Amino acid sequence: MGDGERLLWHVVGSDLVSDASERMVRYGSSCILVCLPCYIWEGIDCICAREKVGFDDLCHQVLARVAEGGGIGDALRMFVIVYWRHLAEAVEQERLVAGGSRV
Repeated sequence: MGDGERLLWHVVGSDLVSDASERMVRYGSSCILVCLPCYIWEGIDCICAREKVGFDDLCHQVLARVAEGGGIGDALRMFVIVYWRHLAEAVEQERLVAGGSRV
């Protein structure tokens, strides 16, 4: 079993999905209570640190792109997934350009 498979089964077998928390998200003059799994909030916190942007600013940028009637929680969840996927692809591309082997 490769590292990727071990990670997948660790995540699937964990309690990450059932462990959720709520946070207040500011959008314009409104405060919205959003409930997401803790790992999504941790992903958002990591992105804020990496990009040197505040939590409210990041959420505002994501929510500004939500279609009317779209789910705020879904938008934040999708943002985290897409952000880390693009980062993984960029790292893989750099490795391939540098002549490294694919993992």
